[in-house]
Amino acid sequence: MNNEQKIIDAIIAEAKQDAVNIVERAKEDADLTIAETLKQLNEQNAPIWEKAKASADELAGKSISSAKMEAGKAVLAAKQQILEDTITAAKTRLSIVNGKEYEDILMAMADSVGNPSGCTIILSQNDKANYGHLFSQKGFIVSEETRRISGGFIVKKDAVEYNATFDSIFTASKDSIDEIAAGILFA
Repeated sequence: MNNEQKIIDAIIAEAKQDAVNIVERAKEDADLTIAETLKQLNEQNAPIWEKAKASADELAGKSISSAKMEAGKAVLAAKQQILEDTITAAKTRLSIVNGKEYEDILMAMADSVGNPSGCTIILSQNDKANYGHLFSQKGFIVSEETRRISGGFIVKKDAVEYNATFDSIFTASKDSIDEIAAGILFA
């Protein structure tokens, strides 16, 4: 799982920089929206400014507050999109890993299982053909059964299955990944 952590760390580092850039752009957009709103208010209220200054001040305050709220919503939406994009990017990166790098990830994950005695490994058809022998060399029983797995494997011991597919790992880690990313984005 060391390789997974390195990938997740690299993605988080990239997400940090993306978040900083998006937040800066969102703040600039918010400032521009506020300035444009103030300009529009001054132009619209010029003829009645002298007659109803108190009303104009109240309207301006509400409009500025509304513009700030809309700007805040835009920043929040951008940050939430970064969270989603980060997880999607991580899944995409794992899905395109192949060859020796993918083999290393699989073998590191297999090592993290612990004692392979009595453990059956269920792989995708492609992974069984390409890497099944490596699991056998580690002492696992490679199942004749294959499943539609987009990366990783399933460990079966007796009647219990441990899902070590990339999708399940992301699903299980989603809360902690979201928490880390949110800490970066919303700091």
